[in-house]
Amino acid sequence: MEIQKEIEKRMSEIEFILKKYLPKEEGYQKTILEAMNYSILAGGKRLRPMLMLETYRLFGGESKVIEPFAAAIEMIHTYSLVHDDLPAMDNDEYRRGKKTTHAVYGEAMGILAGDALLNYAYETAAEAFLMEPENVQIGKAFFVFAKKAGVRIHEFAIGMGPKIYTTQKGETKYSIRLLPLGGYVSMEGEDGESNDPRAFGKKTLLQRASIIFAGPFFNIILTVLLFIPVFAYIGSPSDSNVLGKVLENSPAIEAGLEVNDKIIEINGAKISNWQDIVDNLAKETSQPINIKIERDNTTKDFSITPEKNEEGKYVIGITPVYEKSILKSIPKAFIMTWDMIKQMLTFVVQLFTGTIPGSGPVGVIGIVSDAAKMGIINLIYIAAVISLNLGILNLLPIPALDGGRLLILGIEAIRGKKLDPNKEAMIHTAGFMVLMGFMLFVTYKDILKLF
Repeated sequence: MEIQKEIEKRMSEIEFILKKYLPKEEGYQKTILEAMNYSILAGGKRLRPMLMLETYRLFGGESKVIEPFAAAIEMIHTYSLVHDDLPAMDNDEYRRGKKTTHAVYGEAMGILAGDALLNYAYETAAEAFLMEPENVQIGKAFFVFAKKAGVRIHEFAIGMGPKIYTTQKGETKYSIRLLPLGGYVSMEGEDGESNDPRAFGKKTLLQRASIIFAGPFFNIILTVLLFIPVFAYIGSPSDSNVLGKVLENSPAIEAGLEVNDKIIEINGAKISNWQDIVDNLAKETSQPINIKIERDNTTKDFSITPEKNEEGKYVIGITPVYEKSILKSIPKAFIMTWDMIKQMLTFVVQLFTGTIPGSGPVGVIGIVSDAAKMGIINLIYIAAVISLNLGILNLLPIPALDGGRLLILGIEAIRGKKLDPNKEAMIHTAGFMVLMGFMLFVTYKDILKLF
């Protein structure tokens, strides 16, 4: 083996991977994207992604799932180089024989491009989670990226409440806690002043924002990934105008409709797909409707009177044919996640009516237990719902939540200076006490439901 040729071969592979994951230079942020790509393509030994790829293969890895991580680690490395070259740091005009980013695009754009690379590394690495959903380790991904941003990690916890298991590895404590509700990463200087150069508060505003946002973001990513096997199992509705199911005690079954009937007309309107059925039935009220179907190469006419369901809509009690497909389950998972995010606008009502998002620790344990008895798919679905609610609720601009921290960072950006760390810690402590009081109230409601 000629080592130089092997290195060149691997460098070519890495260059190909990097170019595959670079952002497109378009839109209002085109200049920043150009500066990012210029920084990455400036060359280098690519030792970090090379070592990552070789280590992965050394232990038997054969999937392309490693590629986005390899690209991400080089982006994180390049971000540090771009900032090191700035006038306020080393003030280098050239690196590897090419002009540095700030020398080409200006100091301000150099700062933005460096920070943007760090944030884009999160997005790039997240693509691996869509390639192999079964390998997702959400908390671990958040932990690794916080480490790569140079922040000292005191504790990495799965769950909340009292510890049931803990171990120390290096400077970081790993723990599993009693309540299966999310988790957290305790970082140096997160709540208060710290002189440690690796403290959270010593990082740039964009770095701190990206680290804070990573937790809720990966909760949302986890929701999508959990929904994929759910829809792969139960199937996704097809657009065929054939009936997949006729509900019991519904107007349709009482009128005589059967599974595999093909609806070809509704009140004289031609029907060719399921969306036509939905659109035509949406126009109807409590008046009888005329439906023509095709069954066993013959046509039949039915008169059916719709009934109002719990949502106030008039329905006849039919569902489409469901097709089981992993490929079709992916877009369905994204659509379901987006629809549920929109429904979170009514979360306050849900909290007080005792639906899934509003259950406290006792209620969540009960829901998970019931779902487990009904089967693994129900359990996965409930886990997805809880994960999404944790992610969205955590983004609310309330002190002690990630959304509250992001709000304070926004105020810092407007003011041009940091809020006093001790005052910020007091704000979050007060917010935490309010949240704990609210949690006790919700837990009390859960307990009342048991009797």
